[in-house]
Amino acid sequence: MTSIDFNSDNNFLVSGSSDGIVRLWDLQTKNLLIVFNQHQGIVWSVAFSPSGSHIASGSEDQTVRLWEIETQTLVNTLIGHTNRVWEVLFNFGGSQIISADWDGAVYGI
Repeated sequence: MTSIDFNSDNNFLVSGSSDGIVRLWDLQTKNLLIVFNQHQGIVWSVAFSPSGSHIASGSEDQTVRLWEIETQTLVNTLIGHTNRVWEVLFNFGGSQIISADWDGAVYGI
């Protein structure tokens, strides 16, 4: 694993890994619930939205991806970085994603 985040209730864990996969885990049962595998490189950062309904992930493939947990779908792919996306975070209200890449560029989406 290259990155992890807990949801606000601490009952789910999201992980990013070197195989380009984002995984959602149930911490009560220790079961793997969902596998998101559209990244084309190492997933360096993952984050739960404050509501726990979405996951953001940043990757070596220079993208930020937004996933909806309930429908298990990719909602959006955000491009613009020119290097690996090193960090993704939601703002406190969950209405914006901030991402930073290896070169130090920061974007608000």
